[in-house]
Amino acid sequence: MTCGEAIIKLLEAYEVDTVFGIPGVHNLELYRGLTSSSIRHVLTRHEQGAGFMADGYARASGKPGICFVISGPGVTNITTPLGQAYSDSIPMLLISSDAPSETLGKGWGYLHEVTDLTAVTRPLTAFSQTVKSPEEVPGALARAFEVFCSERPRPVHIAVPLDILALSVTESWQVQNRVKQAMPEAELAEAAQLLNGAKKPLIIAGGGAARSGAKDEVLELAKRLNAPVAYTSSGKGILPEAHLLCLGSVIYGEVQQAISDADLVLALGTELADPDCFSGHYKVTDKLIHIDIDPHNLGNYFETELGIVADVKDALEYLLPLVAKKRGDETVKTPELMSKIRANLSDLEHQHETLLLALREALPLDAIFTADMTQLAYSAIGLLPINQPNCWFYPAGYGTLGYAFPAAVGAKFAQPSRDLIVLVGDAGFQYTLQELGTAVEHNLSLTIILWNNGGLGEIERSMQVTGIEPTQVNPHNPDFLALARAYGADAGCPQTREAFIEAVRQSQQKDKPTLIEVRQGSSWLL
Repeated sequence: MTCGEAIIKLLEAYEVDTVFGIPGVHNLELYRGLTSSSIRHVLTRHEQGAGFMADGYARASGKPGICFVISGPGVTNITTPLGQAYSDSIPMLLISSDAPSETLGKGWGYLHEVTDLTAVTRPLTAFSQTVKSPEEVPGALARAFEVFCSERPRPVHIAVPLDILALSVTESWQVQNRVKQAMPEAELAEAAQLLNGAKKPLIIAGGGAARSGAKDEVLELAKRLNAPVAYTSSGKGILPEAHLLCLGSVIYGEVQQAISDADLVLALGTELADPDCFSGHYKVTDKLIHIDIDPHNLGNYFETELGIVADVKDALEYLLPLVAKKRGDETVKTPELMSKIRANLSDLEHQHETLLLALREALPLDAIFTADMTQLAYSAIGLLPINQPNCWFYPAGYGTLGYAFPAAVGAKFAQPSRDLIVLVGDAGFQYTLQELGTAVEHNLSLTIILWNNGGLGEIERSMQVTGIEPTQVNPHNPDFLALARAYGADAGCPQTREAFIEAVRQSQQKDKPTLIEVRQGSSWLL
């Protein structure tokens, strides 16, 4: 085998079943290996689409998303998805080619040359490595999968020079054993003491809680403590939204006030970062226990009484038997808080809520939603009912446009039987709409809800708020319905709530994507 073929064999051994990418003259040896492989390759229309698809696939499957690109522009095109995956703790493996070994770092002007390719991706990855021989490949891949399984799961970039990809490999490469992290028993025992002594505890659940599969443990702990649960965007669905203990999204000032009023806050799998709350930052006025797999997240924003480095699910499984059930039958009345939040919604947010509730009515409870950075999605973080974790994919920290649609394509490959809904704006959709070709080619049933406000609505609002005369916020838009049909997708613009619900339901029965355009200010939204 060539090194490229051996890489495919080793990925198979790591149970990789899907790769997103684009072949080029500089990564052909990887594709030689794919021709006889069980791994499915999804041809994307742009490397950015490949990266976002791998992100969506990873969130939907719980496995790392894999990408193949060429050196140079292939790598630079995929850096935005790398940044998003890094910010949101998504396991992604990028395997690229690189210039021949003899040219590296010399600036000879070789095709697709970057004098230090891994330096481009290093700030966006857990690690970035150029292998110098075939013998280095198994160790690099083992290190990548160790990151995905035992640390904060962030993307990894492995670059293989052209000449190394083509070298012969005679020995069989094997999967290497992974390290099991020790349980911080003493710290968890201390956490139990603090929780048992708290009179008004509160839980904040983030993406680390949702993706570790700790839904049942979070609910049981909340019941024992009679503690309300607030969620970050990535933690949405950790409790059903209608549950009496589900406090709601941390984007709302009312929820932030409840956090500040608690005498003990337990943060589970979250950075507690500014993007979680949109503006300013809430206060934690008393004690904070923070459990996270990444030690760098502990103590960043708040003085922390107790920081514990651990996987959230593993930690809660150990912690629960140590936590006593609170006496009394008082119930935290969190739905009353949501009523106050709804009473303060703007006219635009009420339009969003009308659409979102109609969307929820049209879909099964396990539908997956992918969202872009758009006003509709900002409202959906708090107003779209989600009843189970890992059903809401949103580019929270890095905040890139163009994420939602290709992420949904990747998620559909991971969960072909689940309904997939895309929430995009008219501006952001144009970043990656070319991946309609990928979705049509693979007969993917996807529902694209395009919120059309005629431009950059949130930027225009921000300009107005800060006293800037709105400028460059109303670009010329295409006929989105005609554009979708040109790719072979279905498209429509329903004029009533009933027609919208029916269009969503029908879209999930088709073997192609459907674009449903909703125009801001439509009569059925008012």
